[in-house]
Amino acid sequence: MRDTKIMIAGMPAMVEAAHAPYFLKKQSLVAQARELQKALNTNPKATVLAHELGRVMGKIIRLNRTIKSKGMHCHFIQQNASKAA
Repeated sequence: MRDTKIMIAGMPAMVEAAHAPYFLKKQSLVAQARELQKALNTNPKATVLAHELGRVMGKIIRLNRTIKSKGMHCHFIQQNASKAA
């Protein structure tokens, strides 16, 4: 039963209440990795940033494995572009 509405990558999605924290955690880790990647692109020799990016990517990979092994799924909700039509 998908009973909780959350936002994933700017799109509304329905997930089970027990699985929502996993998807929200993944979303925050992806945002953190994106910011680290931007910072690393501006300063490619920053080894501290590269190490932190590697740690965050490892967390995302482990979380993806957990989500897959527990059979967690989300259902994206279609938003109607024009409700008047």
